[in-house]
Amino acid sequence: MASWDIRNHLKSFPHAAMMVHEERLYGCWFIGNNYKRVNGYHGEYPPTYVKRVKSLFPNQKECLHVFSGSVTEDATFDINPESKATWNGNAEHLGLIVAPDKFDFILADPPYTLKDADIYGYKMPRKNIVMQEIRKIITNNGVLVWLDLRRPMYRKSEWKLTGTIGLDCGTNRLFRGVFIFEPR
Repeated sequence: MASWDIRNHLKSFPHAAMMVHEERLYGCWFIGNNYKRVNGYHGEYPPTYVKRVKSLFPNQKECLHVFSGSVTEDATFDINPESKATWNGNAEHLGLIVAPDKFDFILADPPYTLKDADIYGYKMPRKNIVMQEIRKIITNNGVLVWLDLRRPMYRKSEWKLTGTIGLDCGTNRLFRGVFIFEPR
């Protein structure tokens, strides 16, 4: 059974469009037209994104942000040593750096395009490999929330897709997908 809590989410975001069909969550979050970066970091989370995600999963406690960039709350992992992340390294080797079964809640926000990766100064990660590495460090009752332009390739033997939410950040902005996975 999926671990999301729609009722809890709607307490904080009563206008969110959410539904469940065949044990999968679907929805759309309209975040608004806020064009300012809080930390001035290219690619930082949209305003209220983390609060929305956490309200949907109130029972998940040990949180890790992969591709964390400027995030400072919770545990963080980023390739850039200047990011002041809890751990620095290539996410394609996450399982060698972070202890197994350590986190029950992982948020991933990788570079979306080659241009984004170039702005960060690093190669585009192989997202399917990162998915395999995250599986090594997430608990069996964990949740992975992946923010991207495309659903990443993943092994159906390792992950179950339990939700898809569209993320609309306003006029002339990228429409992204929030993909929710639970380990098998």
